[in-house]
Amino acid sequence: MRVRFFFVSCLATFFLPACALSLQAQALGTVRGMTDLGTEGGVALSAGRVLGNGLLMAGADANAGVFEGKFVAQGSFKIEYVRFLPRHAVSFSLHAGPRLAGEEPGGAVFLRATALEPFPRTNPHGSLGAALWGGWGWGPDAVRGGFLGVGLVWEFCDLFRWRDE
Repeated sequence: MRVRFFFVSCLATFFLPACALSLQAQALGTVRGMTDLGTEGGVALSAGRVLGNGLLMAGADANAGVFEGKFVAQGSFKIEYVRFLPRHAVSFSLHAGPRLAGEEPGGAVFLRATALEPFPRTNPHGSLGAALWGGWGWGPDAVRGGFLGVGLVWEFCDLFRWRDE
């Protein structure tokens, strides 16, 4: 527990000055072995700094839902790079953390790619995105194995204001 707190406090100290913040709500659908289906919803929080033509961010996310007919919960730390394009943005993130399926604890690591489109300037700040992700879980049978997913992401913060910074 102390190691996690130290890691998070070091990241916060690094990112707080001139910090870009990201707060996301996400809805995810997952499949394993092309037969086992699941749905999850969650939230993610990140902070970062401008790096080149994008943002380097670190944060955490939490998801809960149903997979293989069992309650699923996952929390993970993530490292994410958001790259700005002329009208859109893409992000690539690496996530790792514990995963619980029913009463079987394990862990998972996954990669996620997201395409983001900003809302028009007349609407509230933020953007809407589509995500594709895949990963691998370890532990008991309900958690273990590869999985793929698709998702919708609503980014509440205005990441696109950092495009011209």
